[in-house]
Amino acid sequence: MQEAYLRGRNAPPTNAEIEAVAKRLCWNSCKWDGVDSYAAKDEDDAWNYAGEIPGFHEEYIRQAKELLALARKAVNE
Repeated sequence: MQEAYLRGRNAPPTNAEIEAVAKRLCWNSCKWDGVDSYAAKDEDDAWNYAGEIPGFHEEYIRQAKELLALARKAVNE
């Protein structure tokens, strides 16, 4: 069981995990920018709203991958 746990912990993040982190980053960014007051009701809404702006999804996905890599490194140290 420990071996399976370690394999899972060392596996690269899935697309679903990356997208979940990207959506949270986007939602937090929208809240700080005041977007949620008139456009975004939740993470999915913010994600859809940001998708209308070229390059936004890609930037949030890049940031999500970076944060997941940093978290994984911290756990493994």
